[in-house]
Amino acid sequence: MRLRIDLHIEELSLEGVPPSDRLRVAAALRSELAQQVHRSGLPATLSALAGRDLIAERPLALGHRDGPEAIGRAVAGGVWTTLQGGAR
Repeated sequence: MRLRIDLHIEELSLEGVPPSDRLRVAAALRSELAQQVHRSGLPATLSALAGRDLIAERPLALGHRDGPEAIGRAVAGGVWTTLQGGAR
């Protein structure tokens, strides 16, 4: 059985990232989250978060040379932390 999870990110503000990189950032974010679910399973807190708005405002520690894939992975890490019940 395949499980489908829909995660809606209404706004993602990445200062200094060219608009032309947005699709690569999004693809890396999706891929990293899917890998995290595959490695760790779904967070136990996920059902309690269903239908709730979550805000994860935290700076990412990236260098100016980090590409869209690294940015997407870093954003996914922040989202994953929030889904596990981290800072909201």
